[in-house]
Amino acid sequence: MKTIYRNLLFLIFLFLIVTFFQKMPDSSAVPENLQYLYQIWFHSYEEQKNHAEPIAIYRPEGFKEFPPSRFRMKYLFKEDGSCQWLVLHPADAHYLKSGTWEVSRDETQVILIYNQQHNLQRSFRIIEIQKDLLRIESIVFLPEESPENK
Repeated sequence: MKTIYRNLLFLIFLFLIVTFFQKMPDSSAVPENLQYLYQIWFHSYEEQKNHAEPIAIYRPEGFKEFPPSRFRMKYLFKEDGSCQWLVLHPADAHYLKSGTWEVSRDETQVILIYNQQHNLQRSFRIIEIQKDLLRIESIVFLPEESPENK
């Protein structure tokens, strides 16, 4: 009887430990080399082999001189969680919008960008990040899947 009781307590303890660790944030959700994100990134669409491919290539400011373009997406990520991104304007009066960014708690390698009212504006998965290369894939959340609703 003592053995059954001990085994039962062990199983309950094991169940509680497993449940606890499932709810803990996954450290793998923080992208490797995240410190490289803290700079200004420009969309280098000339490097993309197939423009229909969902993975976009970004290069840091000063990496190379880009050819003229009517619009080139730009992101600025700061270590304090603030960010800016270039907004396309129909009259070519593009402007920078300020907000915040964070690593998603639910998805590995996902960056969420919010406006100043904390509404989700953009989200993407980091495919690769190096000092001079950022490859991302845009993610579109359905309203019920949005991190804001969790």
